[in-house]
Amino acid sequence: MQDFEQNLRLEASIIYLEAIKDLKLYEVQKVSYESMKQIAKSDSIQHELGILTRVEALQSSVEAIMARNEMRQARTNWQNTLLQLQDFAGLNREEGRIVPDTTAKLLMKNLTLNELETSALENKSTVKAAILNKEQTEAEEKLIRAERRLDVNLIAGFEYNKASVTPELDAPMDKVLLVGLGIPLKFSNFNKAELRQVQYAKDQSDWEVNATKRATLTAVREAYNKYIAAEQQLNSLENDLLTSAETILNGIVYAYQRGSTSFLEVLNARNSYNEIQTLYYESLFEYATAYLELQYAAGIWEVEL
Repeated sequence: MQDFEQNLRLEASIIYLEAIKDLKLYEVQKVSYESMKQIAKSDSIQHELGILTRVEALQSSVEAIMARNEMRQARTNWQNTLLQLQDFAGLNREEGRIVPDTTAKLLMKNLTLNELETSALENKSTVKAAILNKEQTEAEEKLIRAERRLDVNLIAGFEYNKASVTPELDAPMDKVLLVGLGIPLKFSNFNKAELRQVQYAKDQSDWEVNATKRATLTAVREAYNKYIAAEQQLNSLENDLLTSAETILNGIVYAYQRGSTSFLEVLNARNSYNEIQTLYYESLFEYATAYLELQYAAGIWEVEL
């Protein structure tokens, strides 16, 4: 039950983050389309003034149409993700739709790998279940061994012979101490099959505990490696590529508007900027998802928005 709840919470969180990502990608394509539409409009005017040829004006118009189609596709992807989120929350269309807060920030805590591994071994329900099964088999083994012990009773007594009523038949008075052992015959205790069976179950439970712990630690380490890789990629985009690509694009558009560069340069710069922005939001999504999956693997849930 605990695993089911944690998995449900993880899945819901990932869909929520995916909705935010798809909205951001839609906004990227929308800005791109608006920019290309303005360029196409400007080129059309310049064609009418005889500054640009018909082919040059037509090229920017075609690119604007293609940008509009990409924007519409991105909007469709975002709307479909919202529908998935709404369905996951059990809401009907009439009850409204869930719109994720794109301004919210996921507050992430720094956890060491050792802390995560310790937490996983303490909190994961699979490990707890394996340990509980082992304890049960150990208790069963103790019970069977107790039942196989012989029930030995110690018997002690004391006798005293009195004189008889007939003097001529009197015998010497005797004091007799009696000691004995009572050993009931329990033939069922000689059957060792049940004990061998529970010993086998105990050995198997030991193996299951060790195997479950190894699998749990492996899952934590894989999730940790994925999280570190996602963090590094995101940092490289935030620190270098985004700012550089935007600066290059603005400079080329400015130069194009003054006739000092070609439309092809604008198109290349715009495509590069869109690709980098798309990569950034996808990397941001992967980073947040990796953080949630790492917490899930460690059996904890410390998520704050």
